[in-house]
Amino acid sequence: MLFLLPFKVFLLLKLYYSFLKIKYKDRYCTP
Repeated sequence: MLFLLPFKVFLLLKLYYSFLKIKYKDRYCTP
């Protein structure tokens, strides 16, 4: 159970990062 925790954190970070990237891209592209 303990060794699964880092994997979950990694997935969460990846998801959050992609979300930020999309948000930033959207804001950057809109005039």
